[in-house]
Amino acid sequence: MERGQTSVYQSLRYGVIDVSYCKLEDKTATVTWHYGNGEKMTFIANTVPINVLVGSENYGFWTVDTYDDITQSYVAHYNGTEADIPETNGRTLQTVTGRVISTDSTTVAGSVRIRSAFFTPSTYNAYIKVLDVSGKQIFQDSSSSSTPPIFKVACGTSCPDGYCKCEIPEYPGYCCLDCAATATSIRLITNELRSKNG
Repeated sequence: MERGQTSVYQSLRYGVIDVSYCKLEDKTATVTWHYGNGEKMTFIANTVPINVLVGSENYGFWTVDTYDDITQSYVAHYNGTEADIPETNGRTLQTVTGRVISTDSTTVAGSVRIRSAFFTPSTYNAYIKVLDVSGKQIFQDSSSSSTPPIFKVACGTSCPDGYCKCEIPEYPGYCCLDCAATATSIRLITNELRSKNG
């Protein structure tokens, strides 16, 4: 992405968006995000370029009805995410990620087969992760939101579009404030002062 360009999360049912931001000469990257209508948050990365990953996972439990050449029905239950889809490999019931749910060595009964599988969600977890260029995670935030956060990235000492830069005494010497929210606060204060001063 070019310097100063921003990105907004686009809906994905499973998975994440993984995009690189900023160049070495930018020195920092400011990531600003929010979950739904929630509070806007900011993280400043002192290493660039960065990758930003966002996504959400539904946690819950799976109910899987299996059978083989001898057993009419065997129902298995396991906790996991919506992405922990069950599959079989011979006599092993496992998830597509390789997590073993059950296994046995009764070869006389033939391979295990899945008749039906249902996922029942119980909680949600949306997240944003910031990684350095080597893939090492340098920041993470999560929420019980059912949808991933919307985020923007600004490179260098600039703020993302729609944010105003203000100086502060703490590192890194500036912060980024939401321009629209700041303007609304100033208008409210101005109107209140006018009403009191006639």
